[in-house]
Amino acid sequence: IEEVGSRKNLSPEIKASFNHWFRHIMEFVFPLYQGVIIASVILQVPLSKIILAQVPMSLTMLGAGIFFLWRKVKLEKEESKSQKNTVENLLLFLKSIWGILLAVVLNLFSGIDLLWALLLSVVLFAIVNMVRPASLLKIIRENVTLEIIMLILGIMIFKKIIEVSGAVTVIPQTLSAWGISTILVICLVPF
Repeated sequence: IEEVGSRKNLSPEIKASFNHWFRHIMEFVFPLYQGVIIASVILQVPLSKIILAQVPMSLTMLGAGIFFLWRKVKLEKEESKSQKNTVENLLLFLKSIWGILLAVVLNLFSGIDLLWALLLSVVLFAIVNMVRPASLLKIIRENVTLEIIMLILGIMIFKKIIEVSGAVTVIPQTLSAWGISTILVICLVPF
């Protein structure tokens, strides 16, 4: 964002807006986003239903970004005409993210549990990209921190406490009695 924004003489505010927009546009519907997973676990609603309920939010964010941000960027004639590498860039992009797409598709459309979909995706991605087991172990060592493990453990304990306390049934009943729709709760929990 910084490099392109500077070339286009965008103000720091517009660059920050683009950065926020690009980073967060899909968090409402991305099945690997922790807020969506937490909402699914706490509300005991399938991930696919939460994602479908939040599609309008992502589409609204997409539309708002296009309307408010993209009109601030002036494309030069050479840029708008040069589409030579579009297919190559798209293929490179898909090659880079196919592992993520595989996990998402396996989870949402085949019903495979997200944990197993991710594990299968990581293994296949490592095999296809010829990642050596030593490199994979190094990646795990450097990125799976005690903090992340404790966060996951905390979420699961919190879920169990909500179940054992009876809050799982009380919360939806209370929200319904107050006239608050489940869809609204699903949309707000990730925040």
